[in-house]
Amino acid sequence: MKNNISKRTVSFIFALVLLLSSFSVPVSVNFAADNAITASAASTKLAKVTGLKATVGVTSVALSWKKVSGASGYNICRYDTAKKRYVSVANVTNTKATVKKLHAATAYRFAVRAYKKSGKSVSYGAFSSRVAVVTRPYTVTGIKAARTENSILLSWNSQNKITGYVVYRYDTAKKKYVTAAKTKAATVTLNGLKAGTNYYFIIRAYVTVGKTNYYSSLSEKVKVQTLKTGYKISKYHKIVNGGKYTMDAVVKDAGSSEKLPFTFAYNKGSFAMKSTVDGMQARVIYNAKNKKTYMVLDQMRTYSRLSEDMMGGELNAEDFAGAFAAPVYGNIKTGTKTISGKKYYYELFKTIDSGAVVCYFSGSTIVRVDSYDSGKYESTLLIKKFTASVDESLFRIPKYYSYFNLSWLNG
Repeated sequence: MKNNISKRTVSFIFALVLLLSSFSVPVSVNFAADNAITASAASTKLAKVTGLKATVGVTSVALSWKKVSGASGYNICRYDTAKKRYVSVANVTNTKATVKKLHAATAYRFAVRAYKKSGKSVSYGAFSSRVAVVTRPYTVTGIKAARTENSILLSWNSQNKITGYVVYRYDTAKKKYVTAAKTKAATVTLNGLKAGTNYYFIIRAYVTVGKTNYYSSLSEKVKVQTLKTGYKISKYHKIVNGGKYTMDAVVKDAGSSEKLPFTFAYNKGSFAMKSTVDGMQARVIYNAKNKKTYMVLDQMRTYSRLSEDMMGGELNAEDFAGAFAAPVYGNIKTGTKTISGKKYYYELFKTIDSGAVVCYFSGSTIVRVDSYDSGKYESTLLIKKFTASVDESLFRIPKYYSYFNLSWLNG
């Protein structure tokens, strides 16, 4: 699995170690202000450009306008937010042009003026009224699905600079697609579905500018069938759906004999992980209610809040739960396997990120989890103790602990 406990643990320890040890601009255009676009003194010979319209794409904007009598051509300008002024991006002889190489899901402003060449001199007419546009987000791609009897988990390739995504499900009664969910993350779980039923989904991204939403084109249609009634809920699923547990384990990476001990606790979306490095105990706590993540150094009686850029991305329960939160494709393969002379019952799952997870059980107790990515072994969790109860002390930060600032880790 790409997001496994081992990799996230290394990131966590690394943070602890740190703690302890557009376009070229051919012509500059002097606009007095965005809302007060003025022409040059020589502009009286040409009329003002009118009828400016825009057709928006993902990384381009097609502009068109009315012809100005006597014009040799037209100068297209775009507002540069960094320079806080309009700059020239193209000169054309037609009354239409396409500005390319723009950013998706981004606001832009354009204006056009006519110009006339006379020998070596150039005179300009008044600028058109500005046109404000927002480029569309990319079409959602890479949609994958995991399923149970009564739920479907969808995931897709994430995009930058967008506000969120809308997931639509086809309603057979209404004979049209209706909104099933809105999410900021590139994944969503839809519950309350019927077993053994086909469902159809489409997704689009959107960006909000001001009070208006700007949408991408609709994704390709995805068909997913929930599992039929009678699907055997595995021990693995019982662990995940139980909603709470504590696990003491060690991680063993591929190609490394080093084992990293840690304790992990999960409770309805919140999680806590404790580990020790060079005698220093540290905890990472994610609070599902306020969606904040903390690092706690118990021996130093201090704590700090971790931001996304400190840990290389958003921290969530699925990242740290690793194999236990892996969404599953289809049926479960079961069997027995002998490891170090002892026979274990196992359940193998294909996961949503082209990986696989093999859970080994001794009786009804899970004792080992092997993770694979595209058939290649990645890591093993050797579970020393697993209980369905939660060690609440792992989630607590004593009031007398002092807060310390980690913002210097950002750079």
